[in-house]
Amino acid sequence: MGNFCSNNQTASSSNLINPVNGDTFICTFNLLGDATNPFEFLSKSDSSYMLNYKNIEIYAANIFLSHIEKIFIQLGPQTENINLQMERLRNHCVNESIWSFFKKNILSNDNKILDKRLNMMTMANAPLKDLGLTFENNVTQQWHLVSNWVDTFKQLLPYYERDANLFLWDMCCNVIVSQPDVIPSYQTICRTSIFNSNNVLDLTESLFKPIISNKKVIAGVQEFPAEGSEKCKTFTRYLNDNCLNVIASSNSVAIIYSSFLGKPTIKTNGDYTWYFEDGTVSKEKIVNEINPIETMIQVIDANLEVSEKDKNGLVGTTTKKTMIVEFSSLRVINIHAKEPKERQAASTLAKYIKTLSGSENWIALCDTNISSYDVGNEFKNQFDELVFPEPNVDTTSKHRSLLHGQCYDRDKCLVTVKASKDKIIVSSGLSFSSGNVSPNVDSDKVDMTLPTISHPSDHCMVSGVLGKIMF
Repeated sequence: MGNFCSNNQTASSSNLINPVNGDTFICTFNLLGDATNPFEFLSKSDSSYMLNYKNIEIYAANIFLSHIEKIFIQLGPQTENINLQMERLRNHCVNESIWSFFKKNILSNDNKILDKRLNMMTMANAPLKDLGLTFENNVTQQWHLVSNWVDTFKQLLPYYERDANLFLWDMCCNVIVSQPDVIPSYQTICRTSIFNSNNVLDLTESLFKPIISNKKVIAGVQEFPAEGSEKCKTFTRYLNDNCLNVIASSNSVAIIYSSFLGKPTIKTNGDYTWYFEDGTVSKEKIVNEINPIETMIQVIDANLEVSEKDKNGLVGTTTKKTMIVEFSSLRVINIHAKEPKERQAASTLAKYIKTLSGSENWIALCDTNISSYDVGNEFKNQFDELVFPEPNVDTTSKHRSLLHGQCYDRDKCLVTVKASKDKIIVSSGLSFSSGNVSPNVDSDKVDMTLPTISHPSDHCMVSGVLGKIMF
């Protein structure tokens, strides 16, 4: 634990209290939201993981219809709707593989209907309590049922009348992972997964160790867990134990800061929760400060070339995931943006940030979600201020597998996608040094895809040191 608490660094030291006097570690970091599929994004640099994953993928690509029929019989008589879909699967399998049956039209509800389903592949680390059934005490996640799942699936059959295609999809996925030759590989991945709730403390330490090792910290994080969740409790307890306070919005953006910097002022309307070093938690509702929606609309109205789709994303999502806090001499903006797909939208996002800056000394800690160099360059060119890193430096690197609900999309599957999404912007009156993107996923020679056990996020941490004011 990093013990840099107020008993060692007191309020009498103006060099510590003022975030722009003396070196301050700053970073932007998307923590990766909640997920339950440990097979979707491949950790290509982890040879053990890849070996286990490949074993499962081979079975998925070559599963026999006879394996499905065996389970279908065990489930007993089905409704007309489910029987009809099963017959369509049989007809498809005359000349095609089972896996190729699952196209976009078949899986259109896979990400919409999420409750009362048992899919031990795509929901492997999902809590069983959400099914509303009774299980033994040590059986808490879907993957725990892999050797004895059919009876549970039977109990859920009435819910599959909502979409018989999901019955086929979930049944096939369950059959694949419960094959005797697959189970050891499957259980190893699920047990060590960063999405396994039993691993939340290890996850916490891996995420925040680079932050707590610094004496003075201001971090903007995205995808901060929901208040009251076990992950939120673990995160905040760990940060508080290391002399860091957290102020989190209700829309999953948060500022982590060294407690001795003093309590900042929230400058954006919304609902917030404070997590203080002494363990106290308090809520605050802000109503008479900056309204991000009004600010964004004003910026868009001055830039009429923004497409309707981008406009909806900027107003409907980006504004909700905007928060600003103000220390004694520094404004900190944290934004988790909806991807601006076109250059005009990137320009608008940049102008929105500049409009929000509103003070002489400010920094912006952002996940812009910009996925192309041209759009990223347009964003950067709107600023006279420093923008780190450059648009050609990748901050995400993801390789989506075949084992998920978009397995039909070959543009997304088995392709490594890199982008320069995460940015620190520093106003002209401040100095910035020691810029770092960690881990290094930028080079073509680096075969690292995220997340990994050691870096359990799909984004790099983008960081640097904020120095004294330059006059």
